[in-house]
Parts: sequence; structure tokens; C-alpha cells
Amino acid sequence: MKPPLARWMACTALAGLIVFSVSCRQQSALPPEAVATVGDAVITVDALQQALARRGWHNPTAEQKAAVLEDLIRFEALHAQARKTGYLQQPEVQNAIKHLVAARYREKLATNQSALPETAAAGLQTYYQAHRDAFRVPEQVQVALVFLPLSSKAVPEKRREAEQRAHELRHLAETECASLAHFGPVAQTHSAHQASRYRGGELGGLTRQQAAGSFSPEVVEAMFALRQPGELSPVVSASDGFYLLKLVGRRPASVRPLAEVKEAVAFQWQRERAEQREAALFARLKAGLPIQVNEAVLARIKPARPPQPSAPPALSSR
Repeated sequence: MKPPLARWMACTALAGLIVFSVSCRQQSALPPEAVATVGDAVITVDALQQALARRGWHNPTAEQKAAVLEDLIRFEALHAQARKTGYLQQPEVQNAIKHLVAARYREKLATNQSALPETAAAGLQTYYQAHRDAFRVPEQVQVALVFLPLSSKAVPEKRREAEQRAHELRHLAETECASLAHFGPVAQTHSAHQASRYRGGELGGLTRQQAAGSFSPEVVEAMFALRQPGELSPVVSASDGFYLLKLVGRRPASVRPLAEVKEAVAFQWQRERAEQREAALFARLKAGLPIQVNEAVLARIKPARPPQPSAPPALSSR
């Protein structure tokens, strides 16, 4: 029979072998791609490399690798605890997970759809022809003007005097500005339209919509009634005074050619195609599901009131 000391040493050695054996089995049980495990969660080499890359550490030191690995371990520890305590089953958490999954899956489907062949030239031409109005340029006139202001409260006599003055200036423009495209010195000396008087009264190109934003209907109609460059309008009476108009140039309505708007056409068509594909996708997805809408409950739903800002704490008086 062995002495007590020998038996104790033998038991100690046996226990050490058992611990060593268990440790070796645990280490050998790790997947080859694992850097660490946290419970049943595996932190892979790829996960660690991606985390390092997100920090811009492409040649990390040992300390940097250890720091990022510690962050990943803490993340997994938090997730394990949340799962253990049932936090993942709370409705708001489940709803957040559902939204994340749906959003990611939608991105995946969109990526797959975008892999379709590029728009064919013939199809682009067909779309352009069907949507020509979207690329239409409205009629424009380029006019010069002389403006003689008059208060809307002016008595008839003052109004007659102002109108007579306008006729005189029109005659002056016919004689002194016949060789000019605009009103030249007549506008500079007599016009009250400050933005144009020092350019001979020239306003630049205007569509009807643009002109209507600055002038009364009578003036706009007189502008677009002019047909030939150099043509003078009659004296135009408006609520704010009298106008003389001269046509500098005219551009008829037109449609911009496809070569000029090709990029815009392609963008619009591809956007419409994407919307159509998405509508078709959701139609297919919903077709396989029983969907019911409680219209009565829907009708009773009122918009939630926005939260009222809390009043700042009152200052204590001393």
C-alpha cells in the first residue's frame, strides 16, 4: 500500500491531467476561423478584420487588435445578456428588428433589380416621344420698355396729361431710336423702370408666366402682341401708369431635342421603371399573403398631437 504522501501526489497529477485534457478539448472545439467565442457566439477572423478596417487600421498593432476584439466581446456579451433577460422579445425591440430586416431585404432586391441591362437607345427614343411635352420650352419675347408711373388715385386730368406725355415719348422713340434695338437714351432719360433704364429699357427674354409675375395683364398682352423686331406697341394704359414697348427678339415655343436632354430623359425613364418594378414586386409579395384592412378602425384614427414644449423652469425671486 502507497504511503499518504504518494497517494496525494498521484491524485494531484491525475487532476492536472484532467484539467489539461478538458482545456485542450475546449481549445480544439473552436472553429478554425474563430478568434474568440462568447458563450455560443463566435467572433470570426473576418469580423475582426472588418472592424479593424472600419477604424482605418489596415496594419494594426497588437494593442489595436486587442482593443477592437474587446469591443466585439463586449458587444456579444451585451447581446447575450439581452437575450437571457428576454429583452429581445419586447414589442418595440421586435418591431425595430422587423424594420431592419425589411429595409435590408428591400435594399437587396433593389440591388438585384439594378443589375438589369442599361436602357436601350430605341427605348429611350420611345420614352422621349411619349413625353415630349415635359421638354417643351414655352414661347419667349425679349422686349424693351419705357415706364411712366402714375398713381391709381390720380384725377382724370393728371391721367390725360400722363397719357399725352407717353404719346410724345413714343413719337420721340420712333424718330431717335429707329436704328436701335431698344429705347436707348429715351429709356435712360424718361423711364422710371430702374432695372432696365440704363440698358435702353431691355428686359431680356420672358415667358408669359415670367412676365405675368412682374407686369399687369394689359402689359403682358401687349408684349406678346408684338411680332417683328423693332416693332413699337401703342401706348399701354395700366393701373400703375403708362408703358411703351419695343420688340427686341422673339423665340417661338419649341421642344428641346433628345440629344440636348438625353441624360434627363434617361434619368426620368429609369426612375419610372424602378417605380414600376417596385410596384410589381409588392403586388407579388402581397398576392401571397392574406391581407385585411379594418376600414372602420382606420377611419377612427386621428393624427397624434405633437408634444407640447415644456415651459422653462421659473426663475426664483429673491
